[in-house]
Amino acid sequence: MKTKVGIIIQARLGSKRLPKKILKKIDNQTIIEFLLKRLKSISFEHEIIIATTTKKEDKEILKIAKKNKVSHFCGNENDVLDRYYNCAKNFNLDIIIRITSDCPFSDSILINRMYDKFCSIDVDYLSNVINPTFPDGLDVEIFKFKLLENAWLLAKNRSEREHVTKYMINNPNIKKYNFKNEYDMSSERLTLDTSKDFKKIKDFYFLLNNPEVDNYLLINKKLKEIKNMSKLTKNNTLWDKAKKIILNGNMLLSKNPEIILPNKWPTYFSKTKRTNVWDIQNIKYSDCFMLVGSNLLGYNYKKIQNEITKVVLKGNISSLNCPEEVELSEKLINIHPWSSFTKFAKTGGEINLIALRIARSNTKKKNIAFCGYHGWHDWYLSANLTNKKNLNDHLFENISTVGIPENLKNTAYQFNYKDLEGLKKLIEKKNVGVVIMEFARIKDLNITFLKNVRKLCKKYGCILIYDECTSGFREFIGGIHMKYGINPDIATFGKALGNGYPITALVAKEKLKKNAEKAFISSTNWTDRLGYVAANCTIDVMRKIRSDKIITNLHKDFCKNIKKIAKKNKLKIKIEGLIGIPVLNFIGRDNEIIKNFITQEMLKEKILASTSIYLSIFHNKIVLKKYYHNLDKIFNRINKHKNLIELLEQPLTNKKFFRVN
Repeated sequence: MKTKVGIIIQARLGSKRLPKKILKKIDNQTIIEFLLKRLKSISFEHEIIIATTTKKEDKEILKIAKKNKVSHFCGNENDVLDRYYNCAKNFNLDIIIRITSDCPFSDSILINRMYDKFCSIDVDYLSNVINPTFPDGLDVEIFKFKLLENAWLLAKNRSEREHVTKYMINNPNIKKYNFKNEYDMSSERLTLDTSKDFKKIKDFYFLLNNPEVDNYLLINKKLKEIKNMSKLTKNNTLWDKAKKIILNGNMLLSKNPEIILPNKWPTYFSKTKRTNVWDIQNIKYSDCFMLVGSNLLGYNYKKIQNEITKVVLKGNISSLNCPEEVELSEKLINIHPWSSFTKFAKTGGEINLIALRIARSNTKKKNIAFCGYHGWHDWYLSANLTNKKNLNDHLFENISTVGIPENLKNTAYQFNYKDLEGLKKLIEKKNVGVVIMEFARIKDLNITFLKNVRKLCKKYGCILIYDECTSGFREFIGGIHMKYGINPDIATFGKALGNGYPITALVAKEKLKKNAEKAFISSTNWTDRLGYVAANCTIDVMRKIRSDKIITNLHKDFCKNIKKIAKKNKLKIKIEGLIGIPVLNFIGRDNEIIKNFITQEMLKEKILASTSIYLSIFHNKIVLKKYYHNLDKIFNRINKHKNLIELLEQPLTNKKFFRVN
């Protein structure tokens, strides 16, 4: 005998959340009529039946059935299983395909494929809802009449009677098959329960070029496009607003999405934990930047958070001083026995400016020689007044001097790392009394050079400042200069010192204190206790767990893995940077393009990364496994595509450094 297949559409008008929802109209047709049009294009022989209730209000559904020339059946309102069974029995069905009327985008191509699969394997029940991977609204269930009859006879509880297939899905003795989508879209909705759903369905209807043409792959694709767009919609909207009311959009240049990955970067965050950050759409990312290295102990380190919480509840600032600043001073001086006093601020630029104020108060030669990046203040940017390229090797190309007073010209001079002779000439010819430099940053550490700088400053009476805002407490607790025993007159620290809380510090030699006390250095917010509490706790944790050793080992392991991946993909690289801040340099390739490409591809995998990484103590093998896996694929594409710029999906950023500390 010929197998009779029936598509039973479950329909009623008594929805509590959205009454008469299936009668709502899109483009002058009701939701249920739109559904019927789509189901009529199914290729195999079938009968469409609307199974509604005996209630008076549902007679409108019968009119629609007659108008569209489809069969109908009226049954029990609440015992839907009974309604289905009697409907199937009445029409002598052998196979039932269950569709609900609030899923207008039910797709004929999908139903065709699922029916073919059902006929080709030995199962009694096949659906795409056992372990959902399709959008909610493309649900299809196919089962034999005998199974429906058994469920009707054996299902006892109310839930199993209200939901036709619940007994079938839950019964382990029934032969079942779950039909999977090409990729998981189960988080998306195209079903109608609320007015919000109706708006989305209506918008989606007009988004499809021809909504009456069935193609579930197209529906998947469009939903995925919307999903990708929606991920950034809230971020982009907020960023557009920010650019109008905040100068340059935000506070830190390296967090500006337009110099990272224009139109794609997730910009704003809602919460953090260890090495993870969630954006304001609640999308989770693995973070390889860690606030440009500030969170050496990861985000939300429990002990630090507990101490901060206690202080917040007590009060973080008052007319009196907090005792924690004395405690922190004692710790820093204990770590740096060459020093005798401290000063604190909130930012790296501030603490370096304070260091210069103290240094200049102790010398008649007021000009500065610098090497590295030391903040955004006038004294530093004034170096570009004489030549707009002076800061190119220290920050990025052609830094603007707009707003910098012309009378600061020839007060600050840059010198390059390892160029001892160049520094000597500046000291001799430019009235230099202060030398400030990063002990180490990107370039290879050169101890001989550093020792000679120390000797040179001593010889000419220059005050030497080591800026270890980035390098401090990473490779060596207290700063790298402590590791090699090359002591400055002043050292500055930031970033890792407070593990994400705003606190910067300087330590200085006793000989500078008397004149420094005459200088005016003061700020209300420097007295906020949160930074001191965070720094005290951070130092205690670092000492206890020996974070410097952890970071050093993680760095070695990272470099080993990167070299292995590069060799596998026939790429020549050199790994530079500080311990804990490895920077990849691709030999013979355009590093700017590669940097953009890596960022682009990593973001697709929910990883915030570029050609550099700021390691925290939680960046272990397990955390970095996904990073290595994706970097391997990216390196493979870099090797195969010599003209990599063709693969960029957004404008090429024009900043020399991806991250500006």
